[in-house]
Amino acid sequence: MSDLLMQTIIEKLGQLETLIASKGTGMDNNVRLNEVKEECGLIKEQVTLMSQTVGIMPESMKRLSIRLDACTKALMAPVQQRVKHHHHLSYGLLLSVGMFIVVVFLSVWLYNTYSRFKDLTANDIKYRSMKFLPDRNFVGIIHSVDSIYSLDRNRFKDSIVKREQYLQKRLELLQMADEKEKGAKQLRGKARVK
Repeated sequence: MSDLLMQTIIEKLGQLETLIASKGTGMDNNVRLNEVKEECGLIKEQVTLMSQTVGIMPESMKRLSIRLDACTKALMAPVQQRVKHHHHLSYGLLLSVGMFIVVVFLSVWLYNTYSRFKDLTANDIKYRSMKFLPDRNFVGIIHSVDSIYSLDRNRFKDSIVKREQYLQKRLELLQMADEKEKGAKQLRGKARVK
């Protein structure tokens, strides 16, 4: 008789497993839960009846009954699915974006610095050339220097440098001549005194 009991329990549990497995097949949740409850109830009734009539293995029947109760309670509570979304950017991507921004800022800064340096160099040469022009009105001087510089920058720069060197040599010669004149005056003064 215990073999018959075990075979019936196994069949009922197999039916219960197929019902549980069909849970994800798209049937209505209430219909599935009601079917599973009915099957669990039938299995529980048959197990208690057989355990009373047979009287063999009461411990295993109690454990089976407890398991069936736990299964029924688990089926009563609907399964909650929690989806956790993890959004993150890789450190390499963040580092690349940061380096790109730094490179852009440095490029803009270097471009502005270079163009300003170029303008300052040009203005320096223009100013140095204005020192050598005869007296004219200031606006006319600026326009003439600017137009000469725009035509040929290198030749303009070379002529200014040569002119500055010529004036520097001339100044040195004048200073030497002045010193020699002072020396000659001192010698004449000493020669007269004696």
